[in-house]
Amino acid sequence: MKTFSTTNTFASGAFLVRTQIVTVPVNSALGNTRFVVVVDSGNTVVESNETNNLVLATNATVIPALLTLQLPGTQLLEGTTMTGIVFRNGSTSQPLTVTITNDRVTEISFSLSATTSVATVTIPAGSSSAQFSVRALNDGMVDGSQLVNIFASAPTFPTALAQLIVLDAQVPNLRLTVATNSVTEGLTVAATVRRDYVTANPLTVLLQSSTANRLLV
Repeated sequence: MKTFSTTNTFASGAFLVRTQIVTVPVNSALGNTRFVVVVDSGNTVVESNETNNLVLATNATVIPALLTLQLPGTQLLEGTTMTGIVFRNGSTSQPLTVTITNDRVTEISFSLSATTSVATVTIPAGSSSAQFSVRALNDGMVDGSQLVNIFASAPTFPTALAQLIVLDAQVPNLRLTVATNSVTEGLTVAATVRRDYVTANPLTVLLQSSTANRLLV
């Protein structure tokens, strides 16, 4: 799995403690695994006893089955698309069918031409990944940024999660309504400002008159 070398000089009867990080290959067997460490695997060191250079880990290491979802970004504008990737670990000798879903069916689709909140992706034999399409639906409304959870599931694998923020394609608008289109000098007229996207936050609006000497706001 991994080979390390050292140039330390040892006195007779001395020893060395070495800590290394090892990456388990993505196609390694799943389940209980025991790591084996072999010292002087090339037999370059002359020793009086060559039988004590191998040790088996006392405890088993569990390599779990995992699916991983990867998106090229964390945000997607309504009406645009991106390509996601689903990865598996373990053996690739057989194809794996993965179901892709999301929890906001009005926000994204897994089809470039239709509206579907479920996609079936097959990771082929000999491969550890497959691609799928993600399209942010344009709902024509100003409803703010929406967080969407995307899930990947397959038999014997725990569900994987990725998150995506769908951004509005529409810009919030302000509307100004005046009670009447004419007013007598010296009198006032009521006006109302409305916003089409209401949030819990206040909004400060600047009002100006194009003819300040005739109409004050």
